[in-house]
Amino acid sequence: MEDRRPTIPQYIDEFYREAMTVAEHATEAAQHYEDGDAASAALVIALSHYKISALDGGRQGLLRLLEERDGVTPDDALKRMP
Repeated sequence: MEDRRPTIPQYIDEFYREAMTVAEHATEAAQHYEDGDAASAALVIALSHYKISALDGGRQGLLRLLEERDGVTPDDALKRMP
């Protein structure tokens, strides 16, 4: 039976897109602040919590998937460091 699950690169692309959304929120907050609207900057930063939480969930899922499919963890890379 064919494996129809997304590939690791597809998951990484999704993780990247989520990270870019968080970066866009930071840019928006900075623009509000530069425009003299500190309250709106604060609101955007506060609301970014939801995207940051989703990004962290995606990060954890991606790490689990790498371990499941490739048998690797971040510790494996650390062990190779001089």
